[in-house]
Amino acid sequence: MLTKYLQFGIIKDVGIAEVKINGQDKGIVWTSPFLVEISDAQQKGDNILEIKVVNSWYNRVAGDQILPNKKKFTSTNIDLKHDYRGRLIDEIPLEPSGLLGPVTILEAEVF
Repeated sequence: MLTKYLQFGIIKDVGIAEVKINGQDKGIVWTSPFLVEISDAQQKGDNILEIKVVNSWYNRVAGDQILPNKKKFTSTNIDLKHDYRGRLIDEIPLEPSGLLGPVTILEAEVF
């Protein structure tokens, strides 16, 4: 029997993704190899793939503090003066985060 899997490559920083294909919940992936079995949900022709990825709290707080217009999306008592590497707040780049891919469909023969 041929089984199909959706593989996400790299999900960075928190590494949590919720997956649906054609409205069917395929669960949450949170560790490498970020693999979801999709044989029963994939259709011939067009498919609808929904992926919700969690961003890191660090990026959200740092992003709020470095926005030029100070428009905040969160409310927290955290005030970053330095990042975890010791860099000053005005030198802090946001960390790579999210679904970085590649997203591929793999097929495997299951016995």
